[in-house]
Amino acid sequence: MKNVYKALLLSSVSLSPLTLLAVGNPAAVYSEMMGYEYVTEEDSAGSRSLCILPDGDKVNAWDFFYGKVKPEYSYCAKLGLDVE
Repeated sequence: MKNVYKALLLSSVSLSPLTLLAVGNPAAVYSEMMGYEYVTEEDSAGSRSLCILPDGDKVNAWDFFYGKVKPEYSYCAKLGLDVE
């Protein structure tokens, strides 16, 4: 089994930068996979990644991805599972 992990690690290390860019931003992919809108907004502090939820709230997309905000809209919640 360790050989399988080594092979996966070596293959992921050998991926070209273009392949890695094609994977996408995990927070954006998660937001859109869940059916929510993902946007970036510019302000004086820079760029912010936001997820727009069904209730209209705009939350930090990375905080949503990590489960820090609005767990009631998470993948687990959609499946009826508890979020800890």
